[in-house]
Amino acid sequence: MIRRLFGRGIITFTLLASVIVAALALPATAQGSVGGLLDFLEQIFTRGLTESETPITPQRQLDALPVAFSFYVTGDARGDAAPQADRLLALIEAMEAAEGAKLGLGVAADLATTLAWTSSPALQRIRDGLTAGRFSSLGSLFAPGVVAALDPLDARTSLALARDVYERLLRTAPSGYWNTGGVWRQDVISPVSTAGYSYMLVDDTMLSAASASLSKRTPVNTSWSRDQLTIVPIDTRFTTLCREALRTGKTKPVTDYVASAVAERSASSPRDILVCALAVDVSIDQQDWRTSLPALVSAVKGVQSTVITTVEGHLSTGGDLPTMKQIAVGESGEMSKALSATGFRSWSQFNTADDTLTRARETQAVVRAKIQTIRAEAAASVLNGKAGAGDGGAAAAASSLLDWAELIYCWHLNGMGLPGALEPEDVSACRRAMLPAHAAWQALNPAVSAYAEDLDADGTDEVVLVNAESMFVFRADAGNIVGWYDLADGRLMAGPGLVPAPALELAGTLPADGFEYAFGTDSQSVTFTNSSGSPVVTKTYRLDGRSLRVDLGITATGKVDLAINGQFALARTMDTLAGPDLFAYRDPSGKGALSAYTQAGSPLGLMSMATGSYAQITYDASAARVTSTGVPFGRVVSLEYALSFAPGASASVSLTLTGGSDRVTAHPIHELRRDGSTLVAIVPSYTTACALRFVNQGITVSADMVAGSAPGELRVPIPGTRFSVLSQYAWGPGPIIEDAQSRLEGADSFSFFPQVKDADITIRRGRVRVRASATFWFGIGATALVVAGLGFVLITRRKRA
Repeated sequence: MIRRLFGRGIITFTLLASVIVAALALPATAQGSVGGLLDFLEQIFTRGLTESETPITPQRQLDALPVAFSFYVTGDARGDAAPQADRLLALIEAMEAAEGAKLGLGVAADLATTLAWTSSPALQRIRDGLTAGRFSSLGSLFAPGVVAALDPLDARTSLALARDVYERLLRTAPSGYWNTGGVWRQDVISPVSTAGYSYMLVDDTMLSAASASLSKRTPVNTSWSRDQLTIVPIDTRFTTLCREALRTGKTKPVTDYVASAVAERSASSPRDILVCALAVDVSIDQQDWRTSLPALVSAVKGVQSTVITTVEGHLSTGGDLPTMKQIAVGESGEMSKALSATGFRSWSQFNTADDTLTRARETQAVVRAKIQTIRAEAAASVLNGKAGAGDGGAAAAASSLLDWAELIYCWHLNGMGLPGALEPEDVSACRRAMLPAHAAWQALNPAVSAYAEDLDADGTDEVVLVNAESMFVFRADAGNIVGWYDLADGRLMAGPGLVPAPALELAGTLPADGFEYAFGTDSQSVTFTNSSGSPVVTKTYRLDGRSLRVDLGITATGKVDLAINGQFALARTMDTLAGPDLFAYRDPSGKGALSAYTQAGSPLGLMSMATGSYAQITYDASAARVTSTGVPFGRVVSLEYALSFAPGASASVSLTLTGGSDRVTAHPIHELRRDGSTLVAIVPSYTTACALRFVNQGITVSADMVAGSAPGELRVPIPGTRFSVLSQYAWGPGPIIEDAQSRLEGADSFSFFPQVKDADITIRRGRVRVRASATFWFGIGATALVVAGLGFVLITRRKRA
C-alpha cells in the first residue's frame, strides 16, 4: 500500500512539475498583461491535457532559416492624426491577417502620444497583438531622429521618455531598437543599452564591411565601455524586394531570393537570420497593406526550410554569437542617397557642416543648460532641507514642471540628424521648454512679484505675474497670456505644452499687438494699453492666490466682435497619454464632475480625471456664446462677444480664471452591457486595459478584454460565474470593480459615467448695444453750443461790416 501511494505521489509530482516547467517555457506576454499564466492554468484544469495539447514550446527545425519582418511606424505627430490613425489601422489589420506569423512592430513614441487623442482603435489593437503574442515590439527615440546626432544627455532623456510611452500606453517594454536614419557609431551603444534595449537593427552592408569572414546575416555582439549590444543585420536586398512586392503584388522575386538564401546557408553560420525591416510613414503612406502583406508573408512561409519568427525569438533560442570589437562608422544606403541629394559625401560630414543642425545645437545647448541648472537646484534643495520632498513640497512641484520642460524639449528634437527633415523655423521651437523650466525655478524660489524678462531666450521680454501658488506669463506686445502654471502642484494649467497654444488670447476685430504695459504698485497686477488707432483697448490682469482677474476696456465706434480663447491642459507629463476623456466638466458649486455643462451664465469648470486639478472660468453677462472643444492634449474654451458701440462709447468685459485641486475618482468604464454571450465595455480614452477576474473550479483566472469594432469598445466572453473587472490607466493602476456582473442583474446595460461631450452654449442672440456715457453726450452738446456760438458771432460781424 505504501509503495502504491508513493508511486502515485511520484506520478502526481512529475505531472505538476511538467505543468510548471511547460508554463514557464511559454513565451512571455506583453508587459502589463493580466492574462498569460492564469489563462494557461485554466485551460489545463478545465479541459485537461491531451497528447496534442501538451504545452511544449514548438522547437524550430535546425535546418530552417529564420525569417523576420519588422515594421516601424512614423508620421506627423503635429499634423492631422485621424487619417494617420486609419493608415496605421490598415497595417495592423494586415499584420493580423498574416495568420501564424509573429511580426515585429514599433510606433514612434511622439506619434503614439498624438494617436491617444483620437477615437481610433489602432492603439488598442496593438496592445491586443502584443498581449496575444502576435506582435513583438520595437522602440526608438521619443521623436524620430538620429541618436548619434544628439547630445548624450538628450539621447538618454529622449530614450527614457519613449520607453515610458511604450510601457504606459502600449503596455510593452521593447528589447529591439529601431535605428532611425540607419547611422552607426560605436558610442551610441551606451544610451541605447542603458535605455533597456538588447539589440539594434543595422544594415548588413556595414557588417559586411567590418568583417569578411562572417555571414552578412549573422548577428554579432559588440560593446562600448561596459555596455553591450547585439547588432542584427538587415538584409537590404531582401528588404528592397519585399517593398517592391508590396507595391506590385509580385512575390516570386522575394521567394526566389529566400530560397537562394537557404541554399547559401552553411553549417558555419547557424545563427543566421533573414531580416526585412520596413519604415512606414503614415503621414504619406498609400500602401494597400490589407491584401499585399498577408500574401507576401504567406509566400515566404511557403519556401522550404524557412520559418517566420521574430528577432527576439531567434536571439532567445540560445547559442553564442560572434563578437566584433569595433564596427566602423557608417550609414544605410537610404541615408547615403539622401545625403548625396543634399550635397554631402557622408553623414559625418553632414553632422558637422550642416548650418541648420549647427544652429539647432546652439539653441539646444541654451535650453538644456537652463533645465539642468534648475534640476540641480531642485536636488540641492531637497538635500539641504530647503524644500519639501513630499507630494506637496516645492521640490516635487519643481520636478514635475521640469518634467514638462524635458518633454517639450525632446518633442522638438524631431528630425535631428535627418537631411531635410529639420526646418529652420523648427530650430527655435524647443525654446518653449524654458517657460515651464522657469516656472520650476519660481516654485523653488517663491515670491510675490511682477517683472519682465526674456524667459525663452528669443530676444524679447515676457511679462510675469507670480506668487507662491501661480505663475502667469504674458506676451509683452500683445497682452495675451502665454502660459499658466500651478506652482503648488507642478501642473501645466494652460498654454504651450507639446503644441503651440495660448493660455488666453483675444481674437476678433481688436488690435493684436502694439501694446505697452505698466505694473501696478502692489506687484500683483499689470495693465496693457493700445491707445493708437481705433478701437482703444486696455487689458488689466490682477493675480490673487490661484485666481487671475481679467478686465478688458474697449472704446470703439460701430460693431466689435470679440473672442477670448484659451487651451487648458491641467496636466502632468504622463497625462498627455490619457486622451480626450481626461477632462470632465466641474460643477460650479465644486461638488464634483458633470458629464456636460448646460447651465448658462454660471462659471465653466474643467477638471482632470487623473489628478483633480481644475480651472474655472467665470465670465460676465455680456458673453453671447460659450464653447468647449476637445483638441489634442487639451480642451479649448472660447467666449464670444458681439458688441455694437455708439460713437465714443466704452465697454468693460471681465472674467476670472481660478485654479485648484479636488479629490476625484476616475471611472474605468463608461458603460457595461451584454451582447449575447459577450460582455461589452465602453471605456474612456485613458483606460489602456481591462480584464475579467473570476474563480473557475477553485482557481483564480483572468481574461483580457480585446478591442471591438466601435471606438473605445472592449469585448470578452461572459464567464459562467461571478466576476470582477480589473483596469489599467495611462497614468497607473485603475480600480477593481468587484462583482461587476451584479450591475447587469435585471438589466442589459449599466452606465458608470457618461462620456464628456463638447459644449456649445448660446447665452444671448443679437448684439449688445453699448451706449455713450452722459458725460460724452454732455461734451458733444457743449461742443455744439460752442460751435453755434462761434457761428452766431461770425454772422453778426459780417452783418455789421
